[in-house]
Amino acid sequence: MAIVSILPKKTGSRHSANLTGRSYAVELIAVVDDLATGPKALRDQLAAAGFVAGQGYQWPLPPASAAESDPAARLTGMEVAQDATDGRNYTVTLAYQTHDPEKDNGAQGGGAATGWVMAPWLAMPTLDWSSDDVDFYPTHDREGNPLVNSAGDPFDPGPSIKLPTPIATVARVEQGFLPEWITAFKGRVNDAPWMGYPAESVLCKDITAKRANDPDWGGLYTVTYTFAFRPPITSPSDKVIVAGWDLMIANLGKRRIVAGKPEEIRDKDAQPISDPVFLDPDDGSYDPDSPPEPNYKVVPVYPTADFDFFNLPPALFDYNPGP
Repeated sequence: MAIVSILPKKTGSRHSANLTGRSYAVELIAVVDDLATGPKALRDQLAAAGFVAGQGYQWPLPPASAAESDPAARLTGMEVAQDATDGRNYTVTLAYQTHDPEKDNGAQGGGAATGWVMAPWLAMPTLDWSSDDVDFYPTHDREGNPLVNSAGDPFDPGPSIKLPTPIATVARVEQGFLPEWITAFKGRVNDAPWMGYPAESVLCKDITAKRANDPDWGGLYTVTYTFAFRPPITSPSDKVIVAGWDLMIANLGKRRIVAGKPEEIRDKDAQPISDPVFLDPDDGSYDPDSPPEPNYKVVPVYPTADFDFFNLPPALFDYNPGP
């Protein structure tokens, strides 16, 4: 017994609004493969497909991608009516109404009991912003010039400053959790642009989960994600000052590349040099009569991961995420 297809009716969407809120009614046609599939079994299968109390309004529903949405309007009712002439066709009416879960959800939010219990994993995640001042060893000044002494050598030891790093702590209820997710994402950066931030500029610092039994939904997890943000910082002349989460390492060495092979750099007395010198950034060569300018190699050190896996609301980090 299973649902064969779910399609929106051509005239299957109604909307009303007043001073106290907005409501929507959406009609779908559900086709089942067995006459033994009754209204209850159909409702259970629809719930398993994601049509649960608290789901935000969107239109059109599957199979098309949503062209409009109203996350403040939650699914509060479902009516299933069997087609008397066929038995395998059902008209499913979904009722959406604007709700404040903290006020209206009596079983969970502490408000007056209304009999409306939202699926907790559909609630908007909580978001806390903070910052972390980390020790940072700059390689360039604010104009993008290499940080070297008057002889052209890096300072030893190098100076450090405090670099403010925004920290976002996101928490939400989820239906399941696997500890493998920690090793898959903790200590990794986003492999592509994510939530409005450039690729490799967001670091997943931590993932924690706490399991509890919900009286309406059974075992659920409160999962907390901690993200740190460090987009690249450039000077007014577009020179890189902070390379995001990448390292900027002085391109120094005591050997140079000659004819494709490394060899020791020697002084005018044919003795190996005691202090490393800047090498050519392109081929690793070194000419004592025309030494290269101070230069640095940008080295990516954090592995990447697909942060779309987190499936966070796209506007979560926006200034004004809307209703």
